[in-house]
Formats: sequence, C-alpha cells, structure tokens
Amino acid sequence: MRILMSLILFGAAISCAQVRAQPSAGGFTVSPIRLEMQAGARAISLQLGNGADRTKTVQVEAVRWTQVDGQDRYESAPELVINPPLFRVAPGAHQVVRAGFRGGAPDGAVERAYRLYLQELPDGDEPPTSQLRLLLRIGVPLFVAPHAPVKAVPRWTLARGADGAVNVQLHNDGGRRLRIDALDVAAAGSTGSQTLAGLNYVLPGQVRRWALPAQFSATPLQLSGNSDAGPVDVALAPP
Repeated sequence: MRILMSLILFGAAISCAQVRAQPSAGGFTVSPIRLEMQAGARAISLQLGNGADRTKTVQVEAVRWTQVDGQDRYESAPELVINPPLFRVAPGAHQVVRAGFRGGAPDGAVERAYRLYLQELPDGDEPPTSQLRLLLRIGVPLFVAPHAPVKAVPRWTLARGADGAVNVQLHNDGGRRLRIDALDVAAAGSTGSQTLAGLNYVLPGQVRRWALPAQFSATPLQLSGNSDAGPVDVALAPP
C-alpha cells in the first residue's frame, strides 16, 4: 500500500534551503528563493530543477498574501497568470515558470505580497509501494514594488495581553515588507539569551507578536538579531 505524506515548506529562504539540502526528500531546487518584481514590470520567472531519479509532476498556484492581526492570510489571486501552471520535469532537467499580471502589475502606495506554491503531485501510473514518499509543497514569496520608493520602518513595543502574558510586538510602519531572520531576547545587562523567533515577515502596516518567556516578563529587555532592514538592537522596558 502506498503511503503518501505532504511535506509543506513554508517561508522563503529557509524553505528552499531545506529543499536543496535534502535531495532524497524530493530532489527539488528552486532559484531564486524570493521574487522581487519592480514597478511597471509585466512578468517575472523562477526555475525549478529536478535532482531526483524519476520524472515529477508539479502544479503551481498563485495566492495573494496579506496579514490580519499578526496572522498570515492567503486568498486566490486571479490577477496573476502562471505559465505553465502544470508540468512534468524529467530527472536532471529544469523548468522555467513565469508569473505575470493581466494588464500589468497593480500599483499602490505600498508593496504587494504574493506566494507561488509549487506542489508535487502523485503519479497515477507509479506502481504501488510500501515505501514512504514525500510530496513537496514549496512556497516562494513574490513582492511587487509600487512606483514610488518605499522602505520598511520597524517599531518595537511590549504589550500585556488579556491573559496577563507579555508579548513582544514588531510593527512595520513603512511601505515595504520587513523580514526578521533571527531574534533573541535577554534580560538587560545579562550575557545569556533565548531565541524568540526565526524567519518571519511583517508586511506593510502590520504587526507580528511573540509571547515572551515568563522569566523576562517583569525585567528590562534587550532584543538582538538580524533583519533585512539592518541589525536588531533594541532595549525595552516592561509594560
């Protein structure tokens, strides 16, 4: 009896790095790992390679990416056209996938965000097997720049929730997404730290929250890490 498992790799750089590092788990490579469409551009492309020893069938879906109250939301994006939306790629071969907007990229005051999901499909003609096989689903971020230059503007705060727990909040007051690559928290003046978050995106005008470990909830804090807007080095007082 065939056993199928879907391995969902969300995110961008970390997701695709895992795909490259584990050819036995699917054999896919994707380049680039993040798509940046300039204002006025009509289309953009990525390349998917098959490093496995068998032909694979892949379906591509485009979704609009927004955030509400710190949570990612995805909905259909009929304005985006994918070519090809479904294809087979032979062992050792590559397939170029193009994404374009009907009538040109939409404009606005802030950057728009989408994701392209590349989903491996099971082959109906493959003989039954009891071997575990992973079906990959890779999410590649697509960012569309507005005509006017914009940038991310991070703002860090602490807030106490209704349950009394303290949350670290990252507000993006700018017009471009903000990517946090790593975030650590420590008591002010202490050399010991604890990882608070890994790869995260905060879209324009949105906020991302992380629950603060209890031992840090009543002391001045030091946040440190990396982001695409520069190093994170922030001191915060308890609320």
